[in-house]
Amino acid sequence: MKLAVLDELYGGLKIMRKIKNIEGQEELDLYPSNWDIEYQKSNFVISSKYRSTLLEQRLLTIGLAQIQTAIEDKDGDLCCDISASDLRKLLNTNDGSFYKQLELAAAAMAGRTIGWSDPKTAQFDYVSLITRCTYKNGVLSIFFNGKLKDYIKNIQNKYTILSLEQQLLLGNVYSFKLYELLKSKMYFPKNVKRGGNKFTTEFGLAELKLNLGIVNSELDVVRKILRSSETPDYEKAVSVSPEKLYDKWYDFRKYVLEPAVVEISEKTDIRVNYTPTKSGRGAKVVSIIFEAVYKNEIVINDTVQNILLNKELSQKEKENILDKASDVIDIPLKLKSIKAICEAADYDLDKIEKANKVMSAAGEVENPTGFMISAIKNSYEEAVQAPEKKKSGRKPKNQFNEFTQNGYDFDDLLQKIKVN
Repeated sequence: MKLAVLDELYGGLKIMRKIKNIEGQEELDLYPSNWDIEYQKSNFVISSKYRSTLLEQRLLTIGLAQIQTAIEDKDGDLCCDISASDLRKLLNTNDGSFYKQLELAAAAMAGRTIGWSDPKTAQFDYVSLITRCTYKNGVLSIFFNGKLKDYIKNIQNKYTILSLEQQLLLGNVYSFKLYELLKSKMYFPKNVKRGGNKFTTEFGLAELKLNLGIVNSELDVVRKILRSSETPDYEKAVSVSPEKLYDKWYDFRKYVLEPAVVEISEKTDIRVNYTPTKSGRGAKVVSIIFEAVYKNEIVINDTVQNILLNKELSQKEKENILDKASDVIDIPLKLKSIKAICEAADYDLDKIEKANKVMSAAGEVENPTGFMISAIKNSYEEAVQAPEKKKSGRKPKNQFNEFTQNGYDFDDLLQKIKVN
């Protein structure tokens, strides 16, 4: 005969129950397997700024999804247990190094603090969200700090309802974090556009980089600035960081923002659009406005949807790419020239980026527009072939290695292009 310490099925997840046998010894029992669970996550935890891996985020999510059935230990901490075999199923992995990955993730999770600081009142409070992670007999145990019960279990306000199933479908750590950030904003009525179901919110670019972990907030120079004020200077915190990962807007957009937006729109319950806002000299991107909409309420025909469904770009979307192309091209060009390059590339930014790299490698170019169009219309492989040695004479202008531009009449081409 076994006496269950806890006998509650929470959402159907195959979670571990600690039970006691007749001799009073603890054993483990399992619930049936089903991971479609909705759970509450504090916005305080969601907005905490730290760098983490996708595995860490997933483990934290799995733990919080079963927090209501967690066992409280003698220190008041909340323990959630899950077997490694179930973790493999949930995370869809058969990687032979999974145990080592778990160990690295556990070490990082147990060593991380969250908290707040108010220099004006000379107060601060930093605590560990996870006090301990152990793995024994094929079971991972995550101990959540009992002092944070109001932020992880008994949450009364400022929380977001998330779906474990949808989160575990995301295969990119930036998608994972951005999804949580956007969902946390979609509960506020002030973020809803009047007359529709679109939710709009804006993030400063520097703050977003910290939220996504692009900039490591745990570095001493960054942490010093973040803790110096109740409203810290995020741009300064980012600028002093010795790490310059995705420092340029183009790299951040291409490798972080757009992949995350597309994956969220494809795999979760919301579709997302974004618009960068610029300010100051050089039209530097300073913030990003996100628009999100629930799929079951309204479907929007936006840039992301076009990417997913391979639809033809609208005029507005072409104008957006024109704007992005100006960031990609290293030298200043007139709008007509940029549009000519975009037309030649079928508004494919990857093609434009490659042509720009070819031009940069070529050195001084007399006709940059013509050179890039010619690079796009010819193969890039030809453009980077090693040059043959010449007996004498200078290399012709506008020629990179042995890649010579075609004889297009660029002035005539530009005259034919109508710029709206």
